[in-house]
Amino acid sequence: MNKKKPLFLISIFFLFSFNSYAETPANSTERQIESLVFTCYTCHGTDGESPGEIPSLKGKSAEKIKEKLLAFRQDQDQPTIMNRIAKGYSEDEINRIADYLAAMK
Repeated sequence: MNKKKPLFLISIFFLFSFNSYAETPANSTERQIESLVFTCYTCHGTDGESPGEIPSLKGKSAEKIKEKLLAFRQDQDQPTIMNRIAKGYSEDEINRIADYLAAMK
């Protein structure tokens, strides 16, 4: 009987300790958007500051970023790889990406 008690207490400890790390839907959504935004940095530079000819994203308004992504998605802007990338985003993802990038300081 005494051997079961420590096992029970350890189980309770792990239950509560892992529960504190549980992801909320808001955190999960934020991480998904961050994941999408981090892929932008491959071409547009770390933290959205481009070191070359590709435009920087940092300092752009959310509205301008949304406008460009939607234009790329609808093939209304000069063809680049962005036309193909933007087609993979939902309108909600585009809005969230734009808001995230516009909020960067």
